[in-house]
Amino acid sequence: MGRSALEAAKHQAQVAVMIIDLELTKQLHESMSNEEIEKILLILSKRIKSNLRSNDVLARIDTDQFGILIHAYHDTQVINQLAERVLQNISSPLSLGCQVFSVSANIIIALSSDSETDPKILQKYAHIALYRAKALAGSNYCYFTEAMEVENVQRLLLESDLRQTIGTSKLCNHFYQPKVSAITHRLCGVEALLKGGKTVKVNIAPLLM
Repeated sequence: MGRSALEAAKHQAQVAVMIIDLELTKQLHESMSNEEIEKILLILSKRIKSNLRSNDVLARIDTDQFGILIHAYHDTQVINQLAERVLQNISSPLSLGCQVFSVSANIIIALSSDSETDPKILQKYAHIALYRAKALAGSNYCYFTEAMEVENVQRLLLESDLRQTIGTSKLCNHFYQPKVSAITHRLCGVEALLKGGKTVKVNIAPLLM
C-alpha cells in the first residue's frame, strides 16, 4: 500500500483505506452453521467487489470485516459515492435456503496525506473511527479525523487512571444520586458518583465515562 500511496502522490491523487464492519447478529450466528455464515460472507464479498475498479483491492481482514484499498483518486466525493453504494448493496435482502434476511454494516474510511502514507497507521486510524461509527444507529460510514485520535488517547489514559485508583483511597467524596422512572416517577435505582483525589489530572464529564 505504501507503494500505491507514492504512485498516487506522483499524480496528485490519494489512496484510501476502507474497513467494512458487518453486523451479523448474534441470532444469525446461533441459528446458522459456520458453513452457512461463510456462504453469506461470500455473497456479501461479491456484492462489495462489484462496486470496485479493477485496480482496487478487497481483502477479508477479520471474521466479519473486509478491507478495501482504493488506489489513486482525486475527489472524496468518489469515496462517498462508493461507500453509499456498498452500504446499499450489503443491506439489500439476502436469501439462503428458505430464509430471507438483511445485513447492516458500518464503513470506516482513512485517507492518505502528504504527511501520512504508512498503511499500518492508516489501518489503525480506520479502527479508531470504527468506534464512532458503531455508536450511530443503522448502517453508516464515517471518516477518521485527528480529533478521534485525541479522544482515543484520552480514553486510554482515563482507563489507565481508573484501573490504578479503583479499590484504593485515591477515589474520594462519594455521592449517591437517585434514578427515577420517567414513566412511573418512582425510584428505580441509585448511581454512585466518585470524585478523584490528587491523582486525577482533569475533571471528567459523565458523558465520557
